Amino acid sequence: MIENAQPKNAAILHGVGSSILAVFPAPVLKTWLLWRVGLFIFPALVGMLIPPAEVPTALPAKVSDGWFEHLIWNWTGWDGGWYITIAEKGYTREGSNAFYPLFPHLVRWIGFVLGVGSPVETAYKWAGLLLASLAALFACVLLYRLVAHDYEHDTAWLSVAFLLAFPTSYYMVAVYSESLFLALALGAFLAARQQRWLLALVLAALATLTKNQGIFVALALLVEYGQQREWRWRKLDFKLLYFALPGLALVSWAAYNWANYGNPLAFLSDSQRFWKREFSLPWETMATVTGNFWNKLFDRQIWYPPAQLQTDMSFINVPLTYLFLLLLVGCGWLVWKGRMRGMYFVYFLFCLIQPLFAPATDVGLYSMSRFMLIIFPAFLFLAATSKRFPLLKQGYFTASLPLLGLLVARFCAGYWVA
Repeated sequence: MIENAQPKNAAILHGVGSSILAVFPAPVLKTWLLWRVGLFIFPALVGMLIPPAEVPTALPAKVSDGWFEHLIWNWTGWDGGWYITIAEKGYTREGSNAFYPLFPHLVRWIGFVLGVGSPVETAYKWAGLLLASLAALFACVLLYRLVAHDYEHDTAWLSVAFLLAFPTSYYMVAVYSESLFLALALGAFLAARQQRWLLALVLAALATLTKNQGIFVALALLVEYGQQREWRWRKLDFKLLYFALPGLALVSWAAYNWANYGNPLAFLSDSQRFWKREFSLPWETMATVTGNFWNKLFDRQIWYPPAQLQTDMSFINVPLTYLFLLLLVGCGWLVWKGRMRGMYFVYFLFCLIQPLFAPATDVGLYSMSRFMLIIFPAFLFLAATSKRFPLLKQGYFTASLPLLGLLVARFCAGYWVA
């Protein structure tokens, strides 16, 4: 019986392993693990390279804390502190309603479980880190499957690699909502490609409750719906009613703001008020930030004075914005040639130009490099194009990986990045 049990146990283990690989493709899982382990270890070395910032609220771990505290809690600073406060106390802090509700509420529920019924701040921090990391893994898997739906598997894996090598990809494991939003958006796009429209719009509605770009997911899905029906009104069906779900999600969030703050758009007005954003036309925004960038580049006396070290990230935001504008044109070209879905271009377009309509009055393209992280069609375009131009792949990783390390070091030391 013992001899028979061994083959049976081996078969069970083989079945479990096959099931895991069916959900998490091996190339994606290996790439994500390498990236996640690297980001887990790197903060322990940051203290030897960069002095910590003098911003107490930005660096949850104190200078006197041990290496383990810095290894974990440095990922909960800046916006992470807002999310932890909302999870713990609700929308009681002035300006907190600028942060959409799904991510902090999930942190709260997971923290409640981790806290065994009596959660504390530490449980919420662990919950945020766990949620972001798992969402990042699912985002990678969904990106792989979405790209593989229309392209080769090599292109799908390379899209994931380009995403994880992006200079601000570490926000996908910090206590930020980027990884959750990206997972929901990619899930919605994949469901749409599979013509599972109810699931697609439910995920789009959840994305709308995660970040303000969620409504662009619904808009892009509408383009895909029309494309699948060859833009003929006679082919429309009841599934078109599902597109009301993201709108209802946004209305519910506005209703909450109206009931609690007397203004249904308080989440937008507070974002403008607390983060000093003002309306500007995109070309005016680009003209202003470009002029400031060149002044700092050529006048070394004012390039990165100590007083601006916390906030001025124009050295990365301005060049990356121009790069993504070029990638947008490239995506448009692929759509024109019938080699990319139109919904990707629409999503890319609106996610890129939306921040250009509301620059910050003091630092211009505030958080722009982080906003680009969710624009996955850019990484799809790079992956598809690098198949024809291999030097593009080499150049991307050569430039992006060192910059990723630099920005991780800044972020974990408490400096503002995005």
